[in-house]
Parts: sequence; structure tokens; C-alpha cells
Amino acid sequence: LINFISSWKTEFVDSRKVWTEYLKRRIKKKEKKKTISIEDLEDLWNKGIPRINTLFQRDRNILAFDHGWRIRMELKKYQQLKNNPFWWTSSKHDGKLWDLSRYRIQVISQNGGVENILEHTLFKGTFFPSWEGLFWEKNSGFEESFNSKKLTNAQRSGLNQIPNRRFTLWWSPTINRGNVFIGFKVQLDLTGVFMHGKIPTLKISLIQIFRAHLWQKIHESICISFCKVLDTNSKSLYIQLVQKEQIHPRKSYKMNSSCADIVLFSKNKWEINPPSLMTAPEEKGCKILTEKGSIFWLDIQLRWGDFDSHDIERYSRGKFLDYSTDLASVYPSKKGMLIAFDLAYNIFGGYGYWIPSLKKIFCETCQKIMKVNPALYILRERIRKSLHLYVSETPETLMGFEDFKNIFKGKKVWLVDESCFYRVSIHRTSDGNLTAKPVNGCLIIFLPIKGTLVLRVIHASFWKQQKRLSQLSRWKVAEEISSIISKLPKEEHPVEILTFRKLLIDPLGIYLSDLSSTLIKYTEIKIFFQSLIEIPKIKELIKKSENSRSFIVNLYDNWLSFISPFTAFSRLILILKSIQINFEKVKKRLNLFSSSQLRITSFWPNFSDQEWMEVENFLKDLILEDFISKKNCSLKDLTQTEIRDIILGTKVNIIGSKMVSDTNVLNENLEISVISDELKRTSFVSTPSKNFSKKFVTKSIKNSRSFINKNLEIFFNIKTQFIPEKKNSFFFIVPRNLLKQIITISRKDCDLIALTFGKKNPKNLFFRELKIFLVPPQLNLNGNIDFARKIPENEILKNFLFSGSIKVIRTSRIFPEKLDLEFSRELLENNWNPEVEEISLLGLKKKKKNWDFSGFFLEISKNFRFFEQISKISLVVSDRLIGFFLIPKNKKWDFFFNSLFFSKKKKYLVNISFPALH
Repeated sequence: LINFISSWKTEFVDSRKVWTEYLKRRIKKKEKKKTISIEDLEDLWNKGIPRINTLFQRDRNILAFDHGWRIRMELKKYQQLKNNPFWWTSSKHDGKLWDLSRYRIQVISQNGGVENILEHTLFKGTFFPSWEGLFWEKNSGFEESFNSKKLTNAQRSGLNQIPNRRFTLWWSPTINRGNVFIGFKVQLDLTGVFMHGKIPTLKISLIQIFRAHLWQKIHESICISFCKVLDTNSKSLYIQLVQKEQIHPRKSYKMNSSCADIVLFSKNKWEINPPSLMTAPEEKGCKILTEKGSIFWLDIQLRWGDFDSHDIERYSRGKFLDYSTDLASVYPSKKGMLIAFDLAYNIFGGYGYWIPSLKKIFCETCQKIMKVNPALYILRERIRKSLHLYVSETPETLMGFEDFKNIFKGKKVWLVDESCFYRVSIHRTSDGNLTAKPVNGCLIIFLPIKGTLVLRVIHASFWKQQKRLSQLSRWKVAEEISSIISKLPKEEHPVEILTFRKLLIDPLGIYLSDLSSTLIKYTEIKIFFQSLIEIPKIKELIKKSENSRSFIVNLYDNWLSFISPFTAFSRLILILKSIQINFEKVKKRLNLFSSSQLRITSFWPNFSDQEWMEVENFLKDLILEDFISKKNCSLKDLTQTEIRDIILGTKVNIIGSKMVSDTNVLNENLEISVISDELKRTSFVSTPSKNFSKKFVTKSIKNSRSFINKNLEIFFNIKTQFIPEKKNSFFFIVPRNLLKQIITISRKDCDLIALTFGKKNPKNLFFRELKIFLVPPQLNLNGNIDFARKIPENEILKNFLFSGSIKVIRTSRIFPEKLDLEFSRELLENNWNPEVEEISLLGLKKKKKNWDFSGFFLEISKNFRFFEQISKISLVVSDRLIGFFLIPKNKKWDFFFNSLFFSKKKKYLVNISFPALH
């Protein structure tokens, strides 16, 4: 290393020159009234003592005040056990005094350069085009989650294996080879990978990568790709029949014998060339075998190479000669060929007999398979994930509304919607099971500047003999788009392709990798092109198609003669979204079935500009009405930007009015209505739908927990108890505002009790109107609740009759239980009133999807020891009746954090206020 580090003598001489030069340049800059910058000192960088770099560091202004730092560094060795040989230097004060970049460059060159070093690794297995721009993810989220936890030694050693596993997998082509571990060779289960040594960490990684029979699936996928190519070129190759053989599932990783995967038949016998490598040029002057053949086979082999043996051409030649002369291998004829794929290095090779012009086709096919095969894509993604290897700079692929306007500035942009590409109809079988049957679908490609719709109808037969169709569909979409682009001249190729699904980006990127000028982007804007299927013209085209074919339709008609492409596109968005919301209304308004409005050459009705404006306003109102009804908000709350986003289908967060108080929020945004059903004998309190997503903004929220509870818990259905009318049966009318507030303040997994006060209805004594909820001091520990039994004296309470208690139950306790009856008995005993001979017990119990509101009426004996009669109460929640709360004057009613100061004999004063969590 001495050769790469300058001597102190040289450093001091250079330092004098560097700092002198710096002072000269600084003076010149001062004369020009400018400050010296990094660009002015590029040639002096990493030079001088201290280094010039220290002038531009973050701590440069405070370094002058750091006196005696060298002495402190010397004294530190008496405090630290670890020896620091460079105690006399500091990176802050002196900078980095040695640079080993030249050493690093020389070491890499001595090892054959970056490319040769990567040959020893699994880099080629990841299929990254270049090593530049890649980075290692240091720690995964799984590892970081254990940093703050106490772990046993066994657990800690297990975590330490994770980086070791990545290291072993990365260098596996060098570690796992016959030259390192001699005499040990075991094949990994369900794969063709051979382990040359007992390396458990590598074994775990490889099993994880090839899980779910991936090796077998790759082999099957490649065979199907070759069948399709041979079927397409059957005329030029004079093939009568392409037959995919029924092979044993283990064939792909059985390495001691083999059989044919694909067999080709011909009426006329081929003139077959002698065995040669696939990459070898075809010799026109070579001897043609006198023996001709009408049967030709193809054998596809997979392997996992290592650094010593990844010559795929040598491997394919050796395997062909072994299997073709082996009695255990079964081939239908002597003439055939073997193609091998190395999955670790992503290379291919072939050897065998050749039909004329087959070499060129197979070379192109193998290159395409390496690029776009879905099974190989899964394998590479798993390898990258296991190695925690990622691309550092990924281009921004998300397009918002502001960027959306740019597509009308002359670019050739395609909008791709494949939501209807794979469609199924659901049928019920004779056994009663549901089965899905593919039906005709379509791929929609729209050119927004011209209004051209390319409708590629996909016939149901397209999906025959295919598996995992929903996953396969996105690859087929990419394949269809690639074939459409390949048929177009270069001038017509799209500059940008916008998709509405993120999952489509990778397949498109792989299939269109040759088109470097085409950029693939994802947009969150939802344009409902699938609504076109509802329109009779398009519906008939798709339904009556007997094979896969393409149609071209102009969706703008003659609009562009009067309006701009952006306005025409906005009109189309309105129509498509409205059809999605209410097709019947749109159909009537647009007169889609009226012969007087429709022309043969047009797609939409022939309206004037004024009529189109009226239609657009109608469609806009239809969309907004649907949104308002779903979100339970008013049109006044929406800004113009939010209205635009609603029409475009982007995510909209509604910002309502500021919260003045908790009551205002609940009163404004929650409607409770009582629905009585005599047949079901129940009544329901209904609340906004599940789609309710209104957000409230406030400058100060005193209690975040209370705020969260409101938004998460309050909007549940409340199912109330209704008892058939009988003589002397009681009806309790409860104000809705009290119920909502008491649910809001109850803590999760804890019960809450309040005392109820009301008045008897003078016309009907069995009707009770509850007006007051008094929240007494209470303590809830370990699910057991206790509260102050004594009711305080108050002028307000003198005008109301004590009714009983209400309990909010968020635990799994039953209601009522013995403890509830005991509480009621003690309440009557401690607050005896000659007018009160009975007491009510109400309960709000939290269910999964609603609140169960029930009540009981208890008639007490004269000595308060037992209840003479217990009967159910019918409960009605009133929207008109408004109640209020009484809470302790000091507002401390929840003693969860002050349990030492709680007593059930506690005396307290009350006043009117809203209870809140502390």
C-alpha cells in the first residue's frame, strides 16, 4: 500500500503550493465581488494539509473554536479499550489524508475487470442489462424490526445468517462447483441444481427461489413458446403437424436420460443437415445426408451452471451425443436437436440435426424467450429479491392530471385499457357449483389526439389449454400490443404508452425493450373505457366475432372540426363515466337507439354545439349527484379542483368545515332515522354508507384518541330493541345526540356507565323521554367497572325523574349480568326516592358491524334485596328530542390514571358540559 500513499515530505511540499494557489484565486474572486466555489477548486480537490475539501464541509464555521482536539484524541486512549492508531488525525479538521482509489482500480484490473469479476457471481442470473446504477439494500424491514427487541443467542445467530445467505447466493457460481468440493454431488429436490458441497445457507436460498415447482413451469413455458413459433412458421418449414409430447413431470430435472418435448411431422421428407451448433453458420456447400426424414424432434434442457462449467454450447453438444446414443432415452427418430438454457447465466445453446432455415428461426426465438418469457421473469425477480439488489434510479412513471395535458401537445400517445381483455361468464353446474367460462373480450387502445379507438377483440378460444389465466392475461396484453406495434411503420410508433394498472408496466417494458424511444407510464386517472362494451355497436362487434380480430373506430366523430382534442377528450370522459354510473339515463338523454339522431358514419348522435353543452351539463350533474349521495356531502363543500378530480376518477379527499365543537360535527354529518318493521319486530338506526370517507380539518384537537374514536366507531348501525305491544309495556325515547356522544367517549375494550334522567309522558305513563345522561366518576381496571353510587344534589335534577343507568359495553361480557343488577340495586338503595319504585337498565353493546341497543325494566322489592319483576323495554331513538350531559364540575370523571383517588362513596358536584376523554 506504500506505493499508493504519498510521503509526508511530498504532502508538505504540495500543501504549500495548493494553499498558496487557493489564496490567489480567493483574492481574484474578492476583487470581482464573488465567492469562491467548488468548481473553481476542482484541480486542488483532495490536496493540501488540511485538505481543501474542509472549507466546504458543514462544520467549517465552528472548527476554529474546537481547541485542543489533538490532545483530547490522545487522552481518549485511556478511556477506550480499542486502539486507534490514527489518533493524531481528524477527518473534520484535516480531511481524508489518504486516498486508495488508485489501489482499488488496480486491484479490479488485476482481477480481470468488473465484467470478469461479475462472471464469478450470480449477476447474469438477475438479467440486469448493466451493473451500473445497482445498489444493495443494506437491511430488510424484517431485520430492522428485531433491532430493538431482546433476542436469545439462537435467534441472534439466525439473524446473522441473513447477510451470510445473501453473500453465499451472490458468489454461489464460484463457491458451489466441482473444483472446490471434490467427490460430493447431490441434486436439489424438484430442480436441476447440483450441490457440490454441504452448503445449507445456499440450499435454503435456492429452494426458496425455485419454490412452487418453478423449474418445471419454466420448462413447460419454454416448450409452449417453441410450439407457437413452429406453428406460425409451419408453411415456410413445410411442417404438417406440430405435436407437443406428453412428458413425465420430472423430465425437466431428470439429468441421466431424456425424451422429445416437441415432434414435427411433414408429408414431404426434409433434407436434413448434419449435426452442428445452433450458432454455427449454415454451410450451403455442405453434403446433404442421403437419408431424408419426415419426423424431427426437439428436446429442451434446463441447467444451473457455475463458473467452471457454463459453456452452454459444449454442454448442449455433450448432452445431445449422450442422450441420442443412450438406450434409456426415448426419441421418435434419429433426426432431432437439443436446445439447452442456462438459468444461472441466462444463456442458451443448441446442437443437433437441422432442417433448412430452422437455425435462424430458433436463434431469434431463443433470444425472444430470454427477454419476454413470464416464467423466467418470475425467476429473475426472485433472485433479485433474495439478493436485495435493486436499480437505484427508476424513472418516474406516475402521471397526474397536470401531466395529462401534455399528451395533447403533438406526442403520439396510446391509452391502454385491458380491464375487459380476460372476461368470464359464471355458470352453475348440475352439482350446484359455480364455474367460470371465458367469453369474448377486448383490448382497448385509444389515441386521444385523433380520437381513434383500436379495438382488438379476443376470442374465447384464445384461452384454450392455458393455465393461471388472470396472471397470464397481462403478459398476453403486452404480447398483443407488441405485435400491433411491430406491424406499424416507425413513424407511427407511440412515444408514450399510458396504462391504468401498475401490473402492466413490467410486461410491457419487457416486450417493448427493443423500442427504446417508447416510454411506459402509469396513471391514477380512471377513464372508464370498459363502458364502451355497454354501447350496442361495440357490444355486437365483440359478441359476434368468431375469431380474434381488430376494429378501428373514431370516437370523436366530427367534433375536432369545432372543438380542440382536449375538449373532445373531456367530453368523452364525461360520457364514459356517466354510462358507468347510470346507463339507462344516459341512453335516454343521448338517444342512443334513435334512428333520427344516429348517422351510419357516426358513433354518437348528431347534436349541435348548444345541444352538446346541455348534454355535458346533464352528465356532469349526474356524476356529481352520484358522488354526493355516496359520500354524504353537499355540492357547496366541493371546490372546482375537486369537481375536476371527481369527473376524472382520481382520489378525492373532501375537506369539510372546521369543527367548532364535537356536537356540531356529529349533528351535521350523522343522520339517524328510526325504521319500524312490524313483521320483523325490530327497528334500526341507520347511518351513512360504508363509502363514507369525509375528513374533518381542525386547528386544535384536544384529544386525539376521542377524535379517532369518532371517525372509526361512530358510523356503525345501531340496532334497537322493539317489543310487540302489550299491556303495561314501556317505551323509552332516547335522544340521538346523547347516544352518539357516549359512544364517542368510551375507550376501546373498556365499559362505560352513565345515569339516566327523564320525564314521564302525561298522556301515556308507559312512555318515558330520557333527557339527561349524568356521567359519574368511574374506574375501569382489567375490564371491571366501578362508579360513584351517590347522585349529587342539583337544581336541574329536581325537575327530572331518576330513571336508571346506561352501559356502553365494548368487551365480550353478556348484558345484563349479575353485576349490572347489583349496581342497579345499590343505586336505588343509596338514592331512595318514594316516587321511584322501579329502575331501568339500558345497554349499548359493540358488535362486529353494529351497536346492539337493548333495555330492561326492573321492579325492586321494598327491602331492596331482590327484583320482583324483570321485563324488556322497547327503545326508540329520536332525532327531534335533544338531550344534554351532566359531568363533575372539575371535569374529571375517568379515573383510569388516578385510581388511588377513586372511591365509590365519592361525593361530587355536577354542571352541564360535554364529557371528553382525558
